[in-house]
Amino acid sequence: MPADPLSLVALGAAIGGGAGKFVEKAWDSGEKWISSYFQNHQVRARESAEKNSSEFLKKLGGKLQALEQSGEISSIQIETALEHPEFSVMLQHAILAAAQTESTEKHELLSSLVAAHLKSNPESLLALTSKIACEVVGKITQNQLNLLGLVITLRHLTPGTTLSPDHFASWLTRVLSPYLEVSCSTLDVLHLQALGCIQQSPFAYNLWSVFTSRNPLDASFKQTDIFQHIVKLWPKVQTLQLSSVGQLLGQHVVSSQTGLPVNDDWED
Repeated sequence: MPADPLSLVALGAAIGGGAGKFVEKAWDSGEKWISSYFQNHQVRARESAEKNSSEFLKKLGGKLQALEQSGEISSIQIETALEHPEFSVMLQHAILAAAQTESTEKHELLSSLVAAHLKSNPESLLALTSKIACEVVGKITQNQLNLLGLVITLRHLTPGTTLSPDHFASWLTRVLSPYLEVSCSTLDVLHLQALGCIQQSPFAYNLWSVFTSRNPLDASFKQTDIFQHIVKLWPKVQTLQLSSVGQLLGQHVVSSQTGLPVNDDWED
C-alpha cells in the first residue's frame, strides 16, 4: 500500500510544535523527491518507496519532538531547518536512502543521523560527515554496519569509571552481545573501503591488551562465547581504522544497540 499523506499530516498535528510542522514540510518535499527519483519505475516500487520514507519520517519526528521538549533545539530551529540548503540536501539523501529499504534498523540510523545533524553547525565536521553517512547507509549491509559498531566498541567504548574485574566482564558482555552474529569477510572489508568507511593500518593489536588496557579483567573472560567469537574475527578486524564516516556510523550503531553514547568530540 502507498503511504497515506493524511497519516503524516495527522502525525505532525499530534506531535505539535516545531517538530510537527517539520514532519509536514519534510513529507511535502519528500513526496516530490521520491516522485522525481522513481519517475521511471513501476508504480508498486514508488508506492513502497513512499511507505518506507513515511516510516522513516515518523521515527525522525519522534526524535525531533524529544529534542524540542528537552530544549536541545528550539522549535523555530526545527521548523525552519528546511530553509537551509545544506540541511535540505542532507534530508533528501536520508529520505531517498530510507525509501529504498524496509529495514527498521536503517530507518532508525538515518533518523538519528538527521537529528544529530540538526543540532550541529552546518559547516561543522559532524554536519558534513552526516551528509555523506546518509548516502552510505543505502549502500551498506546491516552486518557491515554492525561491524563498524563492533570496532567502535572494541577501540573506544569505556565504562566511564574503573570497575571490578567481575563487573567489567559483565559490562563487556552487555555491550558486545549485540555483535555475536557479526561476520567479517574479505569482501566486507573491501566494500567498506570502497565506501570510504575504513582503511587498513599496518599496525596490529593484541586482543587481550585491547580489553585490559581499559580496566582490570580476569582471564576467565577468555572462555566466554563473546570473547571466542571476537578471537575468530580478530585477524581481519585488528587492522581496521575507521574514517570519519565509519566512526559516525559506528557510534550511532553503538548507541542504538546499547543506549550508551560514545564521547567523541565532533567539534571543529
